[in-house]
Amino acid sequence: MKHRDKPRHAPTEVSSSKRNWTWRQAAFLLTTFVGSFLLFQIQPLIGKLILPWFGGTASVWTMCLLFFQTVLFAGYLYAHLTSVYLKPRVQVVMHCMVVVAAIGTLPILPSDTWRATATVDPSFGVLQVLAFSVGLPYFLLATNAPLVQRWWAMVVGASAYQLYSLSNAGSLLALLTYTLIAERLLGTRMISFVWTVLFVFLGVLLFRCLLWVWQTPQTKASPAVPLADNTRHQRQWTTGSQEVAVTVAGPTWTRRAIWLFLAATGTTVLMSMTTYLCQDIASVPIMWLAPLTLYLLSFILCFGASNWYRRLWFMPILTILSFVAAMIYGQLFSSVPTSFLLTINLLALFCAFMVVHGELERSKPAVEHLTQYFLYISGGGMLGGFYVGLVAPLLYPDYYELPLVMIVIGLIPIAILHLEAQSPLHRGRRAWAWAIIVAIFGCHGLVWSYGYLQRYQMVWSTGRNFYGVLKVAVRPLSTTPPLLYVSLMNGHITHGGQLAKISVEGDLSNIEMLPTPTTYYGETSGIGRVFRATQGGRPRRIAAVGLGVGTLGAYAQKNDQFRFYEINHKVVELAEDPFTYLAEIKKSQAEYEVVMGDARLSLESETPQNFDIIAVDAFSGDSIPVHLITREAADVYLRHLASDGILAFHISNRYVDLTGVLYDIAIHNRLELAYHLDTADVSLQQYMSEWVLIRRPSKQQNIPELQFYPTSMLNGKQIVWTDDRSSLLEAMK
Repeated sequence: MKHRDKPRHAPTEVSSSKRNWTWRQAAFLLTTFVGSFLLFQIQPLIGKLILPWFGGTASVWTMCLLFFQTVLFAGYLYAHLTSVYLKPRVQVVMHCMVVVAAIGTLPILPSDTWRATATVDPSFGVLQVLAFSVGLPYFLLATNAPLVQRWWAMVVGASAYQLYSLSNAGSLLALLTYTLIAERLLGTRMISFVWTVLFVFLGVLLFRCLLWVWQTPQTKASPAVPLADNTRHQRQWTTGSQEVAVTVAGPTWTRRAIWLFLAATGTTVLMSMTTYLCQDIASVPIMWLAPLTLYLLSFILCFGASNWYRRLWFMPILTILSFVAAMIYGQLFSSVPTSFLLTINLLALFCAFMVVHGELERSKPAVEHLTQYFLYISGGGMLGGFYVGLVAPLLYPDYYELPLVMIVIGLIPIAILHLEAQSPLHRGRRAWAWAIIVAIFGCHGLVWSYGYLQRYQMVWSTGRNFYGVLKVAVRPLSTTPPLLYVSLMNGHITHGGQLAKISVEGDLSNIEMLPTPTTYYGETSGIGRVFRATQGGRPRRIAAVGLGVGTLGAYAQKNDQFRFYEINHKVVELAEDPFTYLAEIKKSQAEYEVVMGDARLSLESETPQNFDIIAVDAFSGDSIPVHLITREAADVYLRHLASDGILAFHISNRYVDLTGVLYDIAIHNRLELAYHLDTADVSLQQYMSEWVLIRRPSKQQNIPELQFYPTSMLNGKQIVWTDDRSSLLEAMK
C-alpha cells in the first residue's frame, strides 16, 4: 500500500512570486489557522445548544458528526470543482459571493422555534436544525483548508502540505480551548458573539488572499487535475542553481479507493468508539471531544514536517492494545477501574488513527492533485458517517459497529505485509510467518466477537432507536424461593428493574412480576421516604421526569395521579410489557398518563399542575441532561409545584457530583434542602442512591430520617448552572 509520486525530501519548488513573501505567508497561514479554529469551535458549541432538544443522548453527537462530515465533503467538492473548471479570477468572484452570503446568515444560534418539533423525527431533526442554523457558514469553513492550500501553492509557490498540519493544529486548539476555557468562563451567547466576530475577521482575510490570487498572472497558476485524469505531469523543481523537470504520475483509481477506505475506516472507528464510551462511561461533551481530539492529533503528527508514523512501532502496539480493549469490552475482567478502561480504549483508538492516517499520508499525491486528495478523504469520512449514523441503526439491532470496525482495522497490517513490495512477506512469501499472522488475526477477531457475545448473554429482548439500545436482561437471584431479576439496560446502566417469581426453570413465558420497588427507589431511599411520609392523606399528584420501568408506581395509592414525562417511545413500550409497575397503578385505583417529548419543553407549555411530588430522574447512562438542572429549569418545576410540595432530584453518578448545582438552586430561590444517601440492599436489588430534596420554607415536620435545612445553613460548594453557561468540569468528582 505504499504509493509515492516523489521522494520525501523533494527539491524546493519554484516560487511564483519573490516579493512580499513574509506578509503573504503570514496572511495565508493566519487564514488557514483561523478557519480551522472556527470550524471546530462551532461543533461543540452547536452540539451543546441542541443536545437538550433531543434528550441528551449520544446519538445527537453522532448525527452532528454525520452533518459535519457531509458538509465538509460538499466544501471539498466545491473546492475541487472550482479549481479544475474555473479560471482563477472566475473562482475569485464566485468565492467572494459565497463569503458575503455566509456572513449574511449570521448569527449562528439556532432559533427556539425548532425546539417544538425536535423529537418528531430526531435523526432528521438534528440534521435540519444544523442545516438551517450553521449550514452556509460551516460550508464556507469547509472550503477554507483546500482552497487556501491551493492558493498558497499558486501565490507563494511553497509546499501546501505544511498548511494541512497547521489546519489540524487550529482544530485541535479549538476543541481544547472550548472545553477548558470558553465553556467554563463564557456563556453560549458570548461564545457565539466572539465566534461571529472572528468569522467576519476571517472573511476580511479571505478577501485579501483572493486579491492576491486575482493579481497572480494566469500563466503562473498551476491548474488542478480532474478526478479522472491518471496521466503524468511535468513539474519544475530547482536544485541549487539549476531548474529541472520532474515527471509526476497521477493517482490511479486503486489509490483513490484506498483513500476512501482509509478515511471511512477512521471516521467509523471514531464514531463507534465515541458511542461506546458515551454508553459505557458517560454521555458528556468531554467524552465526545476526547476521541475527536485524538483524531485531529493523529492528523497533525502524520502530516507534520516530521512524520511520527512508523509502521514498525504502531502496528504491533495497535494489535496488543486492541486485544486488551476487546477483553475489556467483553467484560472478561471481573473489575476494571474507569481510569484503566479509558486509558486502554483511548490508546487503542489513537493507534488506530495513527495507522489509518499514517497510511493516508504515505499515499499522498503531488500538489496538482491536492484538492481531489482531500476530496476523497472527506468523501470517505462522509461514507463512514453515513454508515454509523444512518445505515448501522437500520441494519443492526445492537451496536455491532465497534467490534466489526476493530476487526477491519486488524486487517490493515496484514494487507500492507501482503501488498508492500519491500515487505519480506510480500505476496505470501514465508508460509510459516503467514500461518502465525493468520492465527493472531483469527484470535483478534474471536476475542472481539466473543466479547460482544459475553456482553449480551441472558438478554430477553432488545430494541434500538435514536436514543440508544435498550435491553431487557434476565438474571437468576435465588432458587429458594425461585426468583429472577428483570432489568432494563442502556449500555451498562440499569434504568430500572423488577423482581419476578418463576414457576418453571428456564421458562420465561410464565413468570410473575412482583410489585416491590427496586434499584434507586427502595423504601429507604430518599424518594421512598417522601412517598411513605405523604401516604394515607389526600390523593397526591406526582410528576416523574423520566419513566424508566415505572418503579414509582409501586407507591401508588387510591386516587393518586401520576404524570410521567418520557422522550423515548421504546421505554414506554417496555414499561408496559414485560414490566408491571404501571399496571400496579391501575390496581391501586390510581391513574397515570405518559407525556411524550422532552420534559422541560412539555412543562413549559403546560398550565401550573400543582404537583405534590416532582421526581427528576432523566439520565441516559451516566449522562447529565444539563437543561433539566439549571436555574431556569428549577423555575419551571417550582411553577408546577404545590406550595407544600417536594422537588426530588436523583443524582447518583460515578463521575459527576451535582450537589453544588442543587445547593445553588436552593440558595438562589431561598428554599430548604435535604440530602439523603441510601445504602444498598442486595437481597431486594436496591442500589446505593443519592437524592436531593428541595421544598419551600415550611413549618411542617421533617420527613423521618430526612433533615431539611434552610439556605442560611447551607455551606457546601455552590455551582451556578444556567441555560447560557454550564460546565461539567466544575462538577466532576
